Amino acid sequence: MRKGPKLLLWSVVIGMALVTLFQWIAAFGDGEAPKADARRMLFEASLFQVELLAGHAAEAASAGSTGELDGLKQAAYSVEYTHARFSDALGRGVPELRSAGVLMELLVRLQIGGERKLKAEEAEVLAAAAPYLSELHDAYAELFAEDGALDAAAAERIRLADEEIAALLEREGK
Repeated sequence: MRKGPKLLLWSVVIGMALVTLFQWIAAFGDGEAPKADARRMLFEASLFQVELLAGHAAEAASAGSTGELDGLKQAAYSVEYTHARFSDALGRGVPELRSAGVLMELLVRLQIGGERKLKAEEAEVLAAAAPYLSELHDAYAELFAEDGALDAAAAERIRLADEEIAALLEREGK
């Protein structure tokens, strides 16, 4: 074998060995990879669920049957679950979202007998709740500051919107 092809072959072998070595160092080394803030990630997941809830509530305002409320029910459950985890992670200061549970109870009650046409009063209740859920989302988006602190004004807006939603659903949903 001539000198040129031999040199090329050894260069490829050494190059592959170096690439493998760098991959091992990156995977198992003590390199300080930036870590995401778990509280921030929980907030973002919870905010996303609140956004979905507000969107489904706007759609539910024009629902014709109880079967069309499945997305809203799932979103209410997801909000209740993710917000509870976010609240547990942060501790004090995070407002309660009682309205998500009240909404879920109402939707289960509406769907308990199977799929049927929504009554006018039921559709009106869902339509009336939609703007409050939109306000809840807007306030929730401002709740968690970049430095990890809770915004007291946003927390108060959330508390007020949550109370309005829960009261409306409990009053009209009976």
